[in-house]
Amino acid sequence: MPGAGVAVATSTTLGSAVLASTASIAFGVLGTVVQVIATQLVLGAISSALISKPKAFGGGFQSIAASAKERTLTFRQPITSHRIIFGDVRVNGPMSFLESTNDNKNLHQLVTIAGHEIDRAVEYFVNDEVITLDGNGKIQEGKFFKSGQNTIVIKTGTGSSTGDLDLNSSLIANSTLWTSNHKQESRAKFYTEFVFDRDVFAGQLPNISLRIRGKKLYDTRDFVTRYSNNAALVIYDYLTNKDYGVGEPVDRVNIASFNTAANICEEMVTVVGDSKTFTADISTDNITLSDKCRNLYTGCGIEVSTDGTLPVGLSASTTYYYIRHSDTAGQLATTYAKALAETAIDLTDVGSGTHTFSIVSEPRYTCNGIVDTDATPKENMQKLLTSLHGLLTYQGGEWNLYAGAFRSPTMTLTDADLDEGPITVTSKVSRRELFNGVKGIFINPDDAFQPTDYPPITNTIYLTEDQNERLWKDTELPFTTSPSMAQRIAKIDLEKARQQITVRLSCNLTAMRLQAGDTVGLTLSRMGWTDKAFDVVDWNFSTKGGNDAPRFGIDLFLRETSFTVYDWNSGEETTLDPAPNTNLPDPFTVTTPTNLTLSSGTTVLFLKNDGTVVSRIKATWIDSTDGFARDYELQFKKLSDSDWQPSLIIPQGLQQGYIWEVQDGQSYDVRIRSRNTLGVVSSWVTPAAGTHTVIGKTTPPGDVAEFSAQQNEGTVTYQWSQVTDIDLDGYELRYSAQGDFLWSSAIALTKKTRGTLVTNTGLPPGSWTVGIKAFDTSGNESINATTFDIGVFNANDILVSAEHSPRWAGTLTNFIRHDVSGTLIPDSQDLANAVDDDSIFDQLTINPYTICTFEPAEIDLGADAIGVRAWIDNFLAVIGPGESGSADPIFQIDYRKTADSYDGFETWTVGTLDTRYAKVKAKIDTSTGVAFLSGFNPVLDIKEREEKGSGVSVSVSGTVVSFSNDFNLIPNVQITVQDTSAAQAVITAVSVSSFTVKVFNNSGVAIASTINWTALGA
Repeated sequence: MPGAGVAVATSTTLGSAVLASTASIAFGVLGTVVQVIATQLVLGAISSALISKPKAFGGGFQSIAASAKERTLTFRQPITSHRIIFGDVRVNGPMSFLESTNDNKNLHQLVTIAGHEIDRAVEYFVNDEVITLDGNGKIQEGKFFKSGQNTIVIKTGTGSSTGDLDLNSSLIANSTLWTSNHKQESRAKFYTEFVFDRDVFAGQLPNISLRIRGKKLYDTRDFVTRYSNNAALVIYDYLTNKDYGVGEPVDRVNIASFNTAANICEEMVTVVGDSKTFTADISTDNITLSDKCRNLYTGCGIEVSTDGTLPVGLSASTTYYYIRHSDTAGQLATTYAKALAETAIDLTDVGSGTHTFSIVSEPRYTCNGIVDTDATPKENMQKLLTSLHGLLTYQGGEWNLYAGAFRSPTMTLTDADLDEGPITVTSKVSRRELFNGVKGIFINPDDAFQPTDYPPITNTIYLTEDQNERLWKDTELPFTTSPSMAQRIAKIDLEKARQQITVRLSCNLTAMRLQAGDTVGLTLSRMGWTDKAFDVVDWNFSTKGGNDAPRFGIDLFLRETSFTVYDWNSGEETTLDPAPNTNLPDPFTVTTPTNLTLSSGTTVLFLKNDGTVVSRIKATWIDSTDGFARDYELQFKKLSDSDWQPSLIIPQGLQQGYIWEVQDGQSYDVRIRSRNTLGVVSSWVTPAAGTHTVIGKTTPPGDVAEFSAQQNEGTVTYQWSQVTDIDLDGYELRYSAQGDFLWSSAIALTKKTRGTLVTNTGLPPGSWTVGIKAFDTSGNESINATTFDIGVFNANDILVSAEHSPRWAGTLTNFIRHDVSGTLIPDSQDLANAVDDDSIFDQLTINPYTICTFEPAEIDLGADAIGVRAWIDNFLAVIGPGESGSADPIFQIDYRKTADSYDGFETWTVGTLDTRYAKVKAKIDTSTGVAFLSGFNPVLDIKEREEKGSGVSVSVSGTVVSFSNDFNLIPNVQITVQDTSAAQAVITAVSVSSFTVKVFNNSGVAIASTINWTALGA
């Protein structure tokens, strides 16, 4: 339980002074005295301006940009501070000893890199070039290597008696000044001997730097000291170290909180990582990558795969952990801890085929960087906290560390836990504190460990909330060396800032269980909050009620939070593009062309003068960025051949070439390289897609463009642009209900046509999607149908329109009606007990009948009709669950006039016929796809016609007027009386064949008269 008093998690003040003396250099030996006095240190969350502005030189606190420059450079300075190195870092340091011997031909240089012991050196750099050393420390490669002669010798001292033994022995043997009394004990360092050679050292001496595994750390979880870059363990080390850190006693540290933070740091997070091919070496257990992987370091999660067999010791779909030795070499471990300990898997066989290495994850937080003892502990701790988006609090006599992860509420406060006093709620922070984007820099190992911009984190929703004004926050991450990790930290920073609700409230002593840094749930009815999560920012013990009746309580200042603040999906990650080197070009190093791409098929075919069509492979690429590149060598061979064909020489700037006389269906290997004006060539580049198989004439024609349709009375005109393919047979049009177009189940509208315009009457009334594809002479069709939506207006009168679902009254053949959904489902030829339960539930129908039909009752129009149009308004079949193929429903019709006989069903789309009787049928062929039928509405309509009569005599008793041809529907009849004495005409008994008319005068008496009449109908 926290003690009484004040605990503030966002303060950055020091309770007492923190003093540190500078280090001095004397007689080539670097010595340091550090004295730390601290009684209380309260540090805050990194989301609130963690890193102070850089001070002037000598002020002790440098920006990340300034301090990073010093990491890789050797410098001479009379007084300098020691540096503490945590994690995986490229370093150099102050020159603490320099001597020339052998008439100035040999130069001896000692550089002190850390004020403590380190784990070991991993890589060596001459300027920015990675080099290898033999067992005696002699350089073995690079521009400063000369065969048969020593030019550079490097010896490393880790700062321990055994780790410094080789360095001290070499320095004593070669120097006239360095003796056994000069040791620099407990200081990591390296010794370099330069052997002068006019050809090798044409200019000034090169700069030597190392990539090292830094300080060994005490692990509070298992009480073992070993190498680690766990950010929580780094902070524990700096907090408790009396030599160069804060010097807090261990009994004032809440070990449980540090253990929790350490575990969070080692959680593996999915990342978007590089993939490379690799080979294995069973003698060293090493794997060698085909090329450098970005953001690859010790502890990364790795998966391997192969097209053959993996090396014995490795399995596919298993996460391993990388042990990095160089840009392209390393080992694999079975656990993260073993990777840090460099305990590799024993590989006993190299496997076969091509192996692939993929980065899939990384630890959530690591801390890799340099702490300068010249800066104040407060400044250093603030920087260290950025590495895990951390919060360090001191309350109840204990230091507590919280890593950047969601902390579930430790308790929930309700109205019953509140004391008297107001609840102050602020829903927004000030505009000055607000931001909707985070950008900044981190230390990028892939860019020579120099400060690099990590991809900015933005949110369009927040931008809209801020009236589309981009508000940036700059966050420097001096101890973060992974771009994906930097982005995760920046996202937390952004999301925390947008949780803007703050609450001040007074509580009773129930809140004593809380402390600054905890997460608490609030259930307050007046606010409408139920277990809403808040971070405890400020915790104060308070007294109320006066001296006569004091009442104790807790005042809290809270800020809202959410687990979504810490959510991360690898899809949010932006791959970092490292900045290119700025060195002058090397004439003996030629940059390769890129993006070699191969294509074949219709667009690459060549038509000879004699009409012969020749297959070719077209190679395209992006020219080398090398300013001295002159031309390119393009080579090819059959996959089955071992010898490459002679090079095709293609000038710079053309960026394409053709490989002739290749065989259709044959696979070919193709490669290309650059060649400069000196004749120096680059390495070969092959297509990312690998071997290319010649397509020849099998490529389908292109998609149709600019397709449109327009109705003109009873016809529709369709128009489109000609495809550019030489191999073209024609076009086909199909249609289906608008918004539900699928080429395989759409209704054919035309046969193949060669032109680009067609007019027909085949599209019925309704809202339709019409699609078009091009076909070549081999029957290949366009990959995608080009569609156009059109609504066709119906000018006809509908004689019959009957939607048969869901009742489906009629004759079912091999169909069964599903009572729940009202659909027709193909019947099975098997009994239920003939199949297993899995099949019954996984498929629409087991062993369905091939032909399934539905036939409703015969249609009778009442009389013979001329020019009746028959079509389908709704005809929907859908592939059933667990089935495949295409739904292709078939509409059939059989019809006759009164005096004729039926002559059999025929497949129908849209058309006109002369008939009185009609039978329709819906059919599904399950051999093309097992589908169910959910709609069937056949329509018969006809154009309106008009009949007239004039001067027709009407008797007193009335007259029957017959139509010359019967209507199919009762028409609308209009009468005009010619007799002026008549008052009105009355029409009765109107039918499809006649009507009766009677004329009355003004007195209502029936009279004989003469009329004109008009009948309009279908």
